[in-house]
Amino acid sequence: MAKHRLQEIKYQIQHAPILLKVSQWYQGLPEREQKIFYWLGVLLAVALVFSLIWAPAEKAKTEAEKKLQKELSLHQWMQDNAHKVKGRSHAAASSDGSLLGTINESARKHTISLTRFEPDGDTGVRIWLENAVFDNVMAWVQDLEQQGVLMSQFNADREEQGKASFRMTFRR
Repeated sequence: MAKHRLQEIKYQIQHAPILLKVSQWYQGLPEREQKIFYWLGVLLAVALVFSLIWAPAEKAKTEAEKKLQKELSLHQWMQDNAHKVKGRSHAAASSDGSLLGTINESARKHTISLTRFEPDGDTGVRIWLENAVFDNVMAWVQDLEQQGVLMSQFNADREEQGKASFRMTFRR
């Protein structure tokens, strides 16, 4: 069935009026001009392969390499600044005030603007910061730890030199 359909399509293409006219025109050309048109067709086919396959693939490869370099740079930056997060003393938990109130007050003191926050279970709060100064955030986290607020999750995405977006979870 499919083979018959393919033969029918092939017949229709071969006997299309426009292709018959082009074929007759081509056959009527001198052999030298036929060779010229043949090589122009080959050149056109190569140009199409280049512009439709090779160039987009090369562009995607270049973009992937740039993204990899950006990610490696971010990874190196995070490794270089990991000491600011590690080794913080875990102060004894304080029961004074609400967790969110303590976080808000401390954030204001360190000129940090909370982009978003939401409860995380009964004893936690998730915090989002965008385009915040890394050193200010680390000082803020240290201040919170001294007040008995502990960070249980931490994620940072570098935005620009010295700034990042953060997602953190705090608990008492």
